[in-house]
Amino acid sequence: RPASVVRELLDNALDAGARRIQLRLELPGGGASDADFWGHFALVVSDDGCGMHPEDLERSFAKHATSKIHDIEDVFTTPTLGFRGEALAAIASVARVEALSCDGESGEGCRLRLEAGTLLSREGAASPRGTRLRVADLFYNAPARRKFLRSPQAERSEIRREFLHRSLGHPGVHFVMEIAQAGEKPVVEMEIPASLDLRGRIERFWGAELAANLLPVDSGEGTLRIRGFTTSHRHRARNR
Repeated sequence: RPASVVRELLDNALDAGARRIQLRLELPGGGASDADFWGHFALVVSDDGCGMHPEDLERSFAKHATSKIHDIEDVFTTPTLGFRGEALAAIASVARVEALSCDGESGEGCRLRLEAGTLLSREGAASPRGTRLRVADLFYNAPARRKFLRSPQAERSEIRREFLHRSLGHPGVHFVMEIAQAGEKPVVEMEIPASLDLRGRIERFWGAELAANLLPVDSGEGTLRIRGFTTSHRHRARNR
């Protein structure tokens, strides 16, 4: 699902040490039918993380490649959100992908264009430190799979949920979500500054009344700790 793509790209940006992450949804014009919608839909995730050297950027789209394991012990101790390195290869195999990255050391960025997992072009490009990935025309080469997508509204709701979950889990990171409809100026749908603590972020999405009645949770010992909030008996909702 598009939300699964967003989840993987946000996780990679967080693993890269990004302090600011922007998600942009590029939508077709208002007259597009559900059948035409996905052919004109694209999502873009940009971050200011560590970026990649041109050779590593190309290697990141190879199957089973990962930068998150250096020796066998890392399998048991990895502090990252993922380590298999399958996401980019899987995404690129069913979409048109453009990747731009710069590690701040190689002097300039590198831009790759891929379709159905095949590298079409590689070129040098001006870029700030970080990575920008654009995924368009998802499942263009697997039309049967595209038929299983729900309505654009439902899929956008799932994307928003993934974005919200990542922002709640990483209050030290500035998150921005933009909507860019064809022919119109991009609109910021959500912006969550890094200065907000977790309770502040919860208040932003669910209101002051709920946030005020939350009960803090801080439990565990050693390397395993659980921190966050749970609702109290005062809070009731008509849905889950």
